[in-house]
Amino acid sequence: MDVGLRDGFSFASFVPGANQVLLDGLLTQARGQGELQMYLYGEAASGKTHLAQAMCHQAGLFGAVAACLDAELLLTVGTEALDGLDTLDVVCVDDLHQLCGEHRWEVALYNLINATRASGTRLVMTGRHGPHDLRCLLADLRSRILWGPVFQLHELSEQEKRGLLMERANRRGLHLAEDACDYLLRHCQRDLASLIELLNQLDHASLAAKRRLTVPFIREVLATSSLVLADTAKTAK
Repeated sequence: MDVGLRDGFSFASFVPGANQVLLDGLLTQARGQGELQMYLYGEAASGKTHLAQAMCHQAGLFGAVAACLDAELLLTVGTEALDGLDTLDVVCVDDLHQLCGEHRWEVALYNLINATRASGTRLVMTGRHGPHDLRCLLADLRSRILWGPVFQLHELSEQEKRGLLMERANRRGLHLAEDACDYLLRHCQRDLASLIELLNQLDHASLAAKRRLTVPFIREVLATSSLVLADTAKTAK
């Protein structure tokens, strides 16, 4: 049984850009090889959750039992949620930075890292900050996080974001011309999560209005979207 997994996340749907070495390492881990432990960090919506979920899904394809644990959800339960995870094949702890600064959670994470290493469980942790910038009360927790390789997630280039949007639109049966794509990148929030959510909104709006994704139509949709930049929203209205 896989715990805490959500549909729609896979390595195939992740655009690596400058993160190919990280992706290769996770693929190796998912096969039960390579490093026992990895830590990934990056800004909000940089792809950390996508990769943590994809890691568990991919491991499941090889018959592994996996759990993906979200720190925000963990805070609503208790540290006992981490007990016994070293009996699984793969464990991912997403947004670990939210647990730092809480002594009982830091102790629980410290114990989890020790236990998974002893049992051979593959452990992937993600956070907003690099290990040295985490607000850890326990210096030993930081040293344990550094037991495995650390990767910073790098933002996609302009060209890579353009290619991703056009490919995602094409997959939905939408035609997103280059001028329309450039308009989105100029006037909307540029993180991938926001761009993909905006593409969802445009897809629904296009179907409802039976209109193509032209710049004028996109401008109309942006007038009511929370994902548009403030100056563009004023102009659109």
